[in-house]
Amino acid sequence: MANFKLSTDPAPFSQNVSIADVLANRPASANLGDQYWATDTNAVYRWNGAAWVAAGLVTAGNSSVQYGPTSSVPAAGTAAGYQYVCTDSPYTFISNGTIMQPFAYGSLVNLPPLVSSLNWINQGTGTATNLGGTSGIFMTDVAHAGDNLRCLFKSVYPTTPYTFTVGLEYNWPTVNYFTSGIVVSDGTKYAVFGALYSTGVLMWYGAYSSLTSNASSTTVSTAGWGGIVYLTFKDDGNNFYFWASPSPYDLQRTQIYTGSRTAYLSNPTKVGIYFDINNATYPSSALFFHWTGI
Repeated sequence: MANFKLSTDPAPFSQNVSIADVLANRPASANLGDQYWATDTNAVYRWNGAAWVAAGLVTAGNSSVQYGPTSSVPAAGTAAGYQYVCTDSPYTFISNGTIMQPFAYGSLVNLPPLVSSLNWINQGTGTATNLGGTSGIFMTDVAHAGDNLRCLFKSVYPTTPYTFTVGLEYNWPTVNYFTSGIVVSDGTKYAVFGALYSTGVLMWYGAYSSLTSNASSTTVSTAGWGGIVYLTFKDDGNNFYFWASPSPYDLQRTQIYTGSRTAYLSNPTKVGIYFDINNATYPSSALFFHWTGI
């Protein structure tokens, strides 16, 4: 193994390489994001807040496994089997000999776009950065009372029909209210489809009459799956559909909402991601680690 090191980076998600040891010595619990390399099985695990989740596997023939910051992921063309485990993000990159393929939480993922390619609406005190400059989108906001949608939109609304999926890791205090996910707008009103903390984690559809006013909502008591959820939104030109799943392979997928695309909005013209805090005490954050469809 090349360049193994213990990370002391106090990143918001605490992605640190805890230790390299045999699987039997893996601790029963850890800090959110801690990573463990089982030297006897060559598996890499990451603590998701509730359980150890497979984050990668060192197979026979690997030239090396390296740990380091996301900003230092090697360029494409690295020897097949080479693995790079990021110590400041949930990503493990594995080379197929041509490209470095990103994995997160044990699954192959697609990296979100650069924040610079998206358009802010109501940024205010919100921030959004790409981890390592090129990877997942990390959104934060300060504590404040009252709704305040912080939105990042694609510059052009996709041609229908289209399907949009994001992978979301939420990092919220266990108090009301925090929400993040997919947002669609007609330029005046906003329909959000995401995860919500409201006396527990729920999946929900919210109708905002403005950026600072939630007019109505529909919630479904679907568990938050340990802080990780895949959200899928579809606009087929007639209706909106929204599903949530703990897996990119639609395992345990739950349909949260279906309805006419003009039941609340007029003509949808914007789609993207959002973050909203309605809590005067606690700031918070969310990570979009996967993005496909638009």
